[in-house]
Amino acid sequence: MPMFLVQRSLLGAVPADLRAMAARLSDVAEAMSAGGRPLSYLYTTYRPSDGRCLCLFRAVDADSVADVNRAADAPVESIDEVAHLIPAQLSYGPGS
Repeated sequence: MPMFLVQRSLLGAVPADLRAMAARLSDVAEAMSAGGRPLSYLYTTYRPSDGRCLCLFRAVDADSVADVNRAADAPVESIDEVAHLIPAQLSYGPGS
């Protein structure tokens, strides 16, 4: 299933704000998935210096990700399909 990165600006957010948003995203994603629309909210990264917030989702399409964020009342600047590589997964084929 593809992965999508949601970018948002949350300048001045405090840890309680971020925890509440993450809980809403998780709850909505679980409910949507249980309702037959497969998707997962994976994690959030927040940079307090400029309020940049990045959230990673696994979903069938960007519309599903937009719907989760809308239902969770989480602001969205952009949603982009992304590749997520972990060093142990960087093998490109036989013999590499």
